[in-house]
Amino acid sequence: MRTVLPLIDAIYEAVLDNDKWPAMLELAADYFEARGAQIGNSDLANSRLSFSLVHGYDWSAEHMLRYEALMSEDPRLERFRANPFKAVHCRMLLTEEELHDSRVYKEVLSVGGVEYSMGVNFIENERAISYFLLLRDATMPPFSEQDCADLAVLVPHLARALRLQRELDTISFEKEVGFGALDSMALAVVIADENGSIDFANLLARRLLERRDGLSTDGATLEGVSESGASLVQHIRAAIDGPRDGCGAGGRAFRLNRSVAAEPYLVVVSSIAAPASQLSWKPRAARLAVLFIRDPEHPDESRVELLQRLYGLTGSEARLSDLIALGMTLKRAAEEQGLTEASAREYLKRVFRKTGVHSQPDLVRKVMSLPPGLGPVPRVHPRRSAPANRY
Repeated sequence: MRTVLPLIDAIYEAVLDNDKWPAMLELAADYFEARGAQIGNSDLANSRLSFSLVHGYDWSAEHMLRYEALMSEDPRLERFRANPFKAVHCRMLLTEEELHDSRVYKEVLSVGGVEYSMGVNFIENERAISYFLLLRDATMPPFSEQDCADLAVLVPHLARALRLQRELDTISFEKEVGFGALDSMALAVVIADENGSIDFANLLARRLLERRDGLSTDGATLEGVSESGASLVQHIRAAIDGPRDGCGAGGRAFRLNRSVAAEPYLVVVSSIAAPASQLSWKPRAARLAVLFIRDPEHPDESRVELLQRLYGLTGSEARLSDLIALGMTLKRAAEEQGLTEASAREYLKRVFRKTGVHSQPDLVRKVMSLPPGLGPVPRVHPRRSAPANRY
């Protein structure tokens, strides 16, 4: 029986090493019995592809440019955009005649060997979406409802992975809003140095550390033992000392032992470095590691992530909604996110429209009716100097 766990692990490994996205796409294509898989980002305002990685198809640059020129005519795109965070296939959205009559199909898809597509879109903001697609040619069967149900299992992980990659690329470690974005994830994120000293642990990581079941700290250093018998610090040092390119070492995946009755934590660790354009939160010579830790027994999504998937909210809109549901005033919630009150009011108007409510009390009731997720997110106070231990 096939299992989705290796594919989930591959998603998080790719976050830490862009060179591993092709391997993840290949694994996904095999899992879904597709000819190919694609991941990318579209600039909706300018009808351009910001980036696109494809496995299974040897498309030329000219072919991709032709699609970019016709992207605004793609009959699939508007329908995919109308169903954010939902796994759908093309024949759920439009008829075969509608697709075949389009210039996109005649000049790009059929020429490139694409007959059936299944995927999910992730809203970045009002101007851009990220997407993940599985592709089949005309010799293969169309995607089914069951295929969509199988892809739905990956949706929280893909959405989180793309957001993590963006946050790690752009995060300013001197801004609370950056930590707030990591705190709102149903994934433990820990940043530590080569000695296992914790510089940052997000909300779920702090809860796992407090549980002291396979992952703990002596007050300064991460503690834990993997299934191979190596300590957590040894894994961190192996990642930091491993071969690096400009973006850091490739991700290393392993299982972290817990009590006999519990499934191991699933961990991916890689080295990171402070962007040269930012003030370093550590001496420039010091290298750090980021650990992504999944608890198989924990829900896949936090309430913020669930709001994004169910209602198509952006990350900022979902976090604002969650903070208001926790009892904050709009002014205080805006301050938590580094927004002006005027900007927060505009966000709230969009939230009302997307969720179908007309007042803050109605929004609070809708948000609180969702699964509890991680609960309240405490305020984080990042330090200006290089900290010895942020946990």
